[in-house]
Amino acid sequence: SDDKKVVQDCIKKLQELKTQQKEEVDKWTVKLTSQVEHQKEHKYLFLCIESDSGIAGLIANQMMRQYHKPCFVVQNYGDIYRGSCRGLGENFKEVVNKTQLAETGGHENAFGISILKKDIEQFKQQLDKLLLTYKFSEQVDIDIQLNVNQITHQLIKKLQSINFISGQDFQPISVLISGIDNYTLSSLGNGKHLKIQTDDIDFIKWNFKGETSEFDNTNCYKSLSFVGTLSENCFRGKYNKQLIIDDYSIE
Repeated sequence: SDDKKVVQDCIKKLQELKTQQKEEVDKWTVKLTSQVEHQKEHKYLFLCIESDSGIAGLIANQMMRQYHKPCFVVQNYGDIYRGSCRGLGENFKEVVNKTQLAETGGHENAFGISILKKDIEQFKQQLDKLLLTYKFSEQVDIDIQLNVNQITHQLIKKLQSINFISGQDFQPISVLISGIDNYTLSSLGNGKHLKIQTDDIDFIKWNFKGETSEFDNTNCYKSLSFVGTLSENCFRGKYNKQLIIDDYSIE
């Protein structure tokens, strides 16, 4: 449209829908934790949801990044499980197709999948056998490398304005910050979330599943590197810089 008001109304509506979509994805990411707990020994995650929002792919993206495993997110459609898969390695779809029990369509590591309910257990058994000696490699791509002094509130706001439109084909701007050695280890949500606190910026890992002891720098010098998304938190009128962690390394 050439009508500015029509365009602005559309943008506002799209922003509202994007916010609702993110809330739905976040809700399911938390709800699926109990299913993940029963699959710790598996090399992949097979998760079931009930949603009319068409967000299986977005949830699979989130769960794969969080647990570093290939992830199936499916729904119940009568006699069929149908949904999306996000894989690791060179071509996870090729591995899945070797079971000859699933229909797939899409890219090598981002594809739709359909499996007959009666074949689901056999499918999992076949996949377990195929992955028995399979080792996944994951490459972490970054968009920007910054030091703490370069991170300003203005920069965060600019990146957030871009990240707001992120989706399946466009991920949030990924930032690398390294050399963090003067920090305090803490947590949020009764120990559910990891928090690495510094004078300038806090590093947050939601639903942290690792051992917090690996960050303990009481008796040993440690240098931390984080990859994630820059954000801000406002508490009592004060804005605190944050990086929401996707991945990390400890030296």
